[in-house]
Amino acid sequence: MIEVREVKLANLADCTKLCVGTNLPPGLDAMAAVDMQRDKLTLFRQHRGSGAGARAAYRDGKLVGSLEWYPVEISPTPVAGKDLFVVNCSRVADPAARSEILGGMVKAAEEAWSKRAGVAVIGRHRSWEEFGFESVDRRRAPEKDGGSQVLFLRRYRPDAEVRFLDPVRELAPEPGRLRVDLFVSHRCPWNGYVFDIVRRACASHGKPVQIIEHDCSTREGVEKYGVGAGVAFNGVFHPLLRPHLLPTEREVHRILDLA
Repeated sequence: MIEVREVKLANLADCTKLCVGTNLPPGLDAMAAVDMQRDKLTLFRQHRGSGAGARAAYRDGKLVGSLEWYPVEISPTPVAGKDLFVVNCSRVADPAARSEILGGMVKAAEEAWSKRAGVAVIGRHRSWEEFGFESVDRRRAPEKDGGSQVLFLRRYRPDAEVRFLDPVRELAPEPGRLRVDLFVSHRCPWNGYVFDIVRRACASHGKPVQIIEHDCSTREGVEKYGVGAGVAFNGVFHPLLRPHLLPTEREVHRILDLA
């Protein structure tokens, strides 16, 4: 049986325990991984007073799921709307039990969610329709894993509306130099692993590389660039932010060689 609890100070760390794998990527030390998790917790704590919330699911006392949301006006997720909550992160330890675990957390969040017009979430590989959401838009996501993204909305009022933000496209490189744009965010420790790998690959590459980092941890950054996180080489996004599959430095070197 699933027990769902509100994430408070006592179980705050449970927001990040399912975000990262058990094995660290080569070249990343344990303290760096802790820092990435701490960054996410700090961001969440900063916004709790502004309406951010989270639920954690447990089976026999063991963490099996987490669900986190922010009001849209401070959300680091690239969607736009009025009087909405936006799910920024959902994690389930056992995909086979997704309906039970995520369904339980959604049910536990409804009282908080119903205070706004609706709740939006971007789905990539699994539908949210069984949890009372409807599909309202779809697009290709080159800044993520290269696949499609589906925008789901659960309405609590009939006037609830949501849309994708448009990703920035004008990222011209300087002549004679490779340009790498990192759209970084402290929201996701896993993405932090990716950014670390890209930085190290650029530093060890034979050609000069200009790295430009953009802060997408803030709503201002998300609205300016239209992405929550991403990596672009000479103005072209590459699908390196893949869930559960980190890039290697060799893969990044190949992209740099072809850029």
